[in-house]
Amino acid sequence: MQKFWNIFPTKNFSEVVNAAFLSFAILASNSASAATVTAVSHGGDSLTLTFEDDVISTSTTEAIFCNSRQAMVMKAELWMPSMGHGSSPVSLFPQGNGCTAIRNMNFMMRGNWDVRVWLNNNDSGTFAFQVR
Repeated sequence: MQKFWNIFPTKNFSEVVNAAFLSFAILASNSASAATVTAVSHGGDSLTLTFEDDVISTSTTEAIFCNSRQAMVMKAELWMPSMGHGSSPVSLFPQGNGCTAIRNMNFMMRGNWDVRVWLNNNDSGTFAFQVR
């Protein structure tokens, strides 16, 4: 038990417990962060694309698209500009309030990718980001 206490600057048990709890809370909150990419549509609308994890990787399969004018997504596609091609079709699931879940994403390789969206109000936009 003596070695355990030597790593802390105090021997007050409640301070040790509080420090351990605070460290756990910081680690938990950092792991719960999400990557959010923003864009402005051709019509001037604010667009966001939020991924569940803080790093967008080849295993990322879903994101939530939202726009300030609450338009619905009619079409979305994944595009890799450096390769001149996209990926397989995605699935769209309207969530209400101008948000749509984009699922079945397949970022088949690392690099720069675009997610292009077309909205039901004749607007469109492009999100550019790096897949790691």
